[in-house]
Amino acid sequence: MGMSLFGQNASPNGATIEVPTGFATHLRWIPRLGDIFPNFSIPYGDGEFHFHDWAEGSWVYFFSHPQAETPVCSTEIADVAAHGDELARRGAKALNISTDSAEVQQAWIAEIERIFGVTVDFPLLSDPEGRVVSVCDMVHPHEDALLCVRKGFIIDPSLRIRMIFEYPLNVGRDFEEVLRVIDALRATDHNDLVAPGGWMPGDPLMVSPALGTAAARDRFGARLRVLNPYMRLLQPPRTR
Repeated sequence: MGMSLFGQNASPNGATIEVPTGFATHLRWIPRLGDIFPNFSIPYGDGEFHFHDWAEGSWVYFFSHPQAETPVCSTEIADVAAHGDELARRGAKALNISTDSAEVQQAWIAEIERIFGVTVDFPLLSDPEGRVVSVCDMVHPHEDALLCVRKGFIIDPSLRIRMIFEYPLNVGRDFEEVLRVIDALRATDHNDLVAPGGWMPGDPLMVSPALGTAAARDRFGARLRVLNPYMRLLQPPRTR
């Protein structure tokens, strides 16, 4: 896709990342909901990883970890790997980044696979100079000046940021919540529906305030249950 509004920033290690030129000249860009996630290129394996080429057309969970060969990070990488089939079923895939070297990562992946009995089949990107992780606001100085926090983005098939998660260094993430949010976004996109707190697939959705009750009755019929003018539940379709 065209990125004419984006300027490129490079680092000596070969990583480049594109941010809007207006930010590049006098402000710091920080990722926000609804932003197109910036394209970046970074050495990977024997070649180069280009984010937009890899990501466009799929849901993506892009997350950082503080440091390889540490206990909490090991459990998180193993948890994502164990849910690979669940991601694929949703048209989604995972991507990880940290400031570890590629050599350290490879040895660590082998240990994770041995200990947890999983296959780590998603990319772990190495950004030792921190160019990409810094631009993407993955390093928080009040946590650590060098290590990434446990930050994650859910990015939709059009490359827009739809969810941002941030966890401190000492608390591991719950990957089930990532799957729940992807499910909720897929269930509510482009149909005037919203997901209530604690929603899980199979639970009733709710009608957005943007859609009037009369229009909702016309669209959803008997599946609609009106509790009051702003609490309108939509029962899931019956399955046989």
